[in-house]
Amino acid sequence: MFYLSETKKLNDTTRASLPGDFIELSNGHTRYEIAGPEKGPVIILIHGFSVPYFLWDHNFYALADAGYRVIRYDLFGRGGSDRPTITYDLELYTKQLKEITEKLLPKNSTFSLMAVCMGSVIAANFSKQHPKLVEKILMVGPAGIPGSIPAHHWITKIPMWGEYLMQLWGDQELLSSLKKHLYRYNLYPEYKEQYLTFMEFSGLKKALLSTIRSIHLEDMMTLYRDIGTNSCEFCFIWGIEDKVVPIRLSELLTQAIPKATFHSITDAGHVANYEQPKKFNELAIKFFKQ
Repeated sequence: MFYLSETKKLNDTTRASLPGDFIELSNGHTRYEIAGPEKGPVIILIHGFSVPYFLWDHNFYALADAGYRVIRYDLFGRGGSDRPTITYDLELYTKQLKEITEKLLPKNSTFSLMAVCMGSVIAANFSKQHPKLVEKILMVGPAGIPGSIPAHHWITKIPMWGEYLMQLWGDQELLSSLKKHLYRYNLYPEYKEQYLTFMEFSGLKKALLSTIRSIHLEDMMTLYRDIGTNSCEFCFIWGIEDKVVPIRLSELLTQAIPKATFHSITDAGHVANYEQPKKFNELAIKFFKQ
């Protein structure tokens, strides 16, 4: 389906205008950025449902300056990564992450993962499939906990209805959801401005609808329980004012993975890493170094 507000196409010319680098994977080009000492411990950053890797702007270089080799990338269908005509399911994103590690890291390298919201589900699934590769996982406001998805979202899963609603109110809904990410609303203008840059590229709404229909973010507790017995270490960080995945739901996740360390950050919503980077970076670096 053609969406009227998606006026640009990702191609060699438009990619050249975007920050970051690109690698070609089996399902298309992926935009990424890498920083930090070549021999430093590796941390890979995974963003959430729709906001691309600018989400990590306030954390990426802080981790690199602390001695880590840091990689951030855009999921397929988001940011500067391609939007192939494909099912946007958990297997796609697990495969994308695996191919990134194979392209950018020495063979059999181990690494840690840091993820926000839906990125936490991707990190969990990757860890389940490749437990020997993952050393630590830090999750920020993880998706997949029952009670975090509004009940009316089921209607977007209905073929044609979802496309119709996305055509009429998709832009409005996406921008409204950005506001829900933030407790500090003074940050919204810059957050929105960066998002709009990538919202114009054709294929975003198609990818988001496919993700809604293919990844059951309403309940991923079985997956979380499955990885709870892995040898890797876990840390959860929550913004106390999170309106997307309320902190009251964190108890379900700590029950599923009881060995995880838990921290909350005041004056922060769903993206605590973006709103309170100084406190967040201190906690993250402490976790990765311990």
